[in-house]
Amino acid sequence: ACSTNGSRLGTGVTQALGAGPPRRLAPARRSAPRRPSGAHGPAAMMGGMFDPRPRRRAATVPKDPSQPVRLGICAMEKKVASKPMKSILSLLTKKGDIEVVHFPEDMILNSPIEEWPWPIDCLISFFSDGFPLDKAEAYVNLRNPPCVNDVRAQRALLDRRCVYKLLETIGIPHPVAIVVERDEKTGELIGEAAEHFEEGDDYIMVGKTKISKPFVEKPVDAEDHNICIYYPSSAGGGVKALFRKVGDRSSAFDADSSRVRRDKTYMYEPFMKTQGTDIKVYTVGPSYAHAEARKSPVIDGLVNRNEDGKEVRFPVVLTPKEKDMASTICTEFMQMVCGFDLLRTANGSFVIDVNGWSFVKGLPKYYEDTATLLRMHIMKVAGRSPMMARVDSALRMSDLVLNDSEDAAEQDITPQEPRLDRWEHEELLAVIAIMRHGDRTPKNKMKLTTQLPEFLELHKKWASAPRKEVKLKAPRPLQEVLDMTYKIIGHDGEEEPSRAAATAAAAVATAEAAAAAAEAAAEELVRAVSEEGVG
Repeated sequence: ACSTNGSRLGTGVTQALGAGPPRRLAPARRSAPRRPSGAHGPAAMMGGMFDPRPRRRAATVPKDPSQPVRLGICAMEKKVASKPMKSILSLLTKKGDIEVVHFPEDMILNSPIEEWPWPIDCLISFFSDGFPLDKAEAYVNLRNPPCVNDVRAQRALLDRRCVYKLLETIGIPHPVAIVVERDEKTGELIGEAAEHFEEGDDYIMVGKTKISKPFVEKPVDAEDHNICIYYPSSAGGGVKALFRKVGDRSSAFDADSSRVRRDKTYMYEPFMKTQGTDIKVYTVGPSYAHAEARKSPVIDGLVNRNEDGKEVRFPVVLTPKEKDMASTICTEFMQMVCGFDLLRTANGSFVIDVNGWSFVKGLPKYYEDTATLLRMHIMKVAGRSPMMARVDSALRMSDLVLNDSEDAAEQDITPQEPRLDRWEHEELLAVIAIMRHGDRTPKNKMKLTTQLPEFLELHKKWASAPRKEVKLKAPRPLQEVLDMTYKIIGHDGEEEPSRAAATAAAAVATAEAAAAAAEAAAEELVRAVSEEGVG
């Protein structure tokens, strides 16, 4: 269970787990509460369920660089076999220097962790429905492999109270929520709600805290996506239930309901008005974030889908503050590959959920970027980054010199061990940037919506499918469009050029006459001025 004792929160997940000082937000943190001393984050949130002390990995004999890096994949088969995961793993293994070691689902569920694959150089493991997180944590504690997403820290993501508590501690804007706790077996109120819980027509009150409708009701279980929005009587009342997409529906409105649910523990937070969109943010490390917007399920509950049946989403450019929020969440939650939900309101941007391991769907450029960043991270933790190769080469050369027995005897030199902390002393050698100007030539376009059968037949003739876009650039289809247009507006198509020529000739004649008249007027003016000057 998540700890509700605020005194246990403190100086940062990364600091608590020995991964360096926590990152600081930019100007967005001006209103952030001061952090008390002590540990916080998943370590403190889970009430000591895992040891937050830093663990020093035992020094290992450097692997032969000709051998591939062994990347363990410990997750449910449905997630591993998904299109985004398969695309990214295919790009990772393309060069042959990374070998994927799959943990079969049957082994994950039924075999003891001592029989799980080992050794591996890096581990990708993440929770999904049915995944035994306890066993994965035990495996990490036993083998202590480098992890792309910290496995032990993922437990905090399963409880929305823990997520909000950590967001509050690291200064990330989020809704202020109250919790109505109930016993899972009896349904009886416990905690602060047991002392005082009151529900009115347009509000609920827990202890001395009152929240008015419209408000959002969320299960504290982060895997439960059945969320309700309660509307005030002034707006007609009723409840809108949000749920995972079923066909083309993602929400349903019930005008006759108004009472909050009483079957489990729920969080209640104010309903935030947006411009009709939800924003999904996907990080791959603290310096990369991709964002997409979708139509909010609150609007009408209808899911907009494209011709391939996928939900329509639009790329979003994050503000500097939102980018800093993404970087901080990635670092403090210790999840390199991480997704979270963002709402943009009149009062700023608010994070309403942190999901952990998440991928963008159907975007090859994102797959390439993710594979590149994961490769850099995996090779680094495995000691195979280009910088490490240069350092190892220099150290080997140094060892050769120091191991020369004659020189060592003459100069009294003692051979030195290779530095184990050399990863902490990498030096930036260069920054290479490739830039391109953003100028574009304006194009004169006219757009129209038409149901004319001639245009529909033209599209049917040249398009590959009924809902596919067609671009006509060749002379033949363009001439066909021109002839059809002349026919529609009532011209022959052959007379029109002659009419245009006649019109042009008349315009030229008019221009020549105007020019002759202007010239004659100028000569008359010059003559008049000359005569006046002589007089």
